Amino acid sequence: MCACEAPQPESVESFVLEALRTAMASESRLQLMFLLLQKRAMMTVSDLAKETGLSLSMVSRHLQALHEAGLLERDKQSRKVYYRIPGTKLAQVLRNLADFLESCCP
Repeated sequence: MCACEAPQPESVESFVLEALRTAMASESRLQLMFLLLQKRAMMTVSDLAKETGLSLSMVSRHLQALHEAGLLERDKQSRKVYYRIPGTKLAQVLRNLADFLESCCP
């Protein structure tokens, strides 16, 4: 499924689990997500690399994976690509996760 597509009701659990698996597959990905949440602003690969001390290529790969999982939005402006966490979408993913956990693990 393309990350830009909304999950169908029958696949919400798999969408949520895949997104979280992608995010948690790497401590660096979590670090990037927390940084974007803290800054509450759009940031470039260069901005994030400076803040985290990770290489540009590593940051770029992690952002691509998070974007494909539907956890980041990006906006290309000229030569720069800005990333941000879509608050509404992330809130929905977390709500779906909470619903899933409540239904399977009371």
